[in-house]
Amino acid sequence: MLPKGSDWKSRKSKKKYELEKEQIERIYELEKEQVERKYELEKEKVKRKYNRLKNERIERKYKLEKERVEKNYELEKEQAESTYELEKLQVERKYELIEKKFGRLKIERIKKMYELEKEQIIEIVRNLVHNKSYIVYGYWYCHQWKCEHKKPLQCISREKCEYRDKLDDLQLLYSGKCKHKSQCQSVMECRNKFKRKWQTENNCKLEWRKRYDQELLKKSLEVISERRTGWLEFFQTCENNHENLISSFLLYTSENSNKPDLEIIRHLVWNHYYRVFGNWKCSRCQKKWRSAYTWISLQKFITKATGKQCIKGDYVMQKCKERTCGNDGIISSYKPLVRSESGEHKRHLCEKCKRGYECFESGTYFGYQYI
Repeated sequence: MLPKGSDWKSRKSKKKYELEKEQIERIYELEKEQVERKYELEKEKVKRKYNRLKNERIERKYKLEKERVEKNYELEKEQAESTYELEKLQVERKYELIEKKFGRLKIERIKKMYELEKEQIIEIVRNLVHNKSYIVYGYWYCHQWKCEHKKPLQCISREKCEYRDKLDDLQLLYSGKCKHKSQCQSVMECRNKFKRKWQTENNCKLEWRKRYDQELLKKSLEVISERRTGWLEFFQTCENNHENLISSFLLYTSENSNKPDLEIIRHLVWNHYYRVFGNWKCSRCQKKWRSAYTWISLQKFITKATGKQCIKGDYVMQKCKERTCGNDGIISSYKPLVRSESGEHKRHLCEKCKRGYECFESGTYFGYQYI
């Protein structure tokens, strides 16, 4: 058993230990807090520094990337502009070449048309100059286009609209105009759409004649043969100042005849042939067919030779329409064309077109007797 004084000392040392322990713990806590606070401050400082460096780095990288993109953009822009200029020049040159080509083709087509018209007149006059059976008149019929269809209407108000009873109020309210389309927008569209009206409603319709005796025909043939432009004397101008090439030659057997006994329509002549409506028969299978694309000798047509009197060489041969046959056909009879084609010219049936020529005036003139 320990003495009483030693217990007191032990208790005292224990209290002292406890106090020191508490002090040490408080100091530890304080230092810990300081260290943690310092750590957090350092951490924030490092973080801010890192973010600042990171932002600076990103900004530098962004600036470099921006400069690179701008340089590439400028280079690509210059390349695109230079490419555009080159392509523009190429397109302009190509357009000029096409324009020149089509202009040249148009001129060549006009020249071909004039040459064909000249040959047609020469062939007709050559066959009439020594023919004393007929009294010959040159006939001009002006079929220059005079479109009488109204232009598209553009009415400002309902009261001024021709179709005000059929017009919707909302159409005028929102558009301020009515847009009724006319029957035709252009000459060619109107001519194609109203083929039959071409000769009956929308042309000049003026007609006149001029008598040609044998001496005048002979003189005209000499002038045409000597000069390239000699055939232009067959151009005449109507009262409406429309220039027209001779439409046909009217042949009369008597001065007192009201109608011609025969008419030679100029544009139906091709080389020494004339286009008629023919009745055909196969020389082998006897199949019959009719054709408005029949070409017979102009001389035979003038002398009114029958189909049976025509031999090979007097007409352009047509093959039998029977697929299994394909033999040569024979003209049994023919008659003049009395009206033009109602639709488009059938080039696959026209021997003239198939041989590389062109029917420039197909469907533009019905003939004197039809008018």
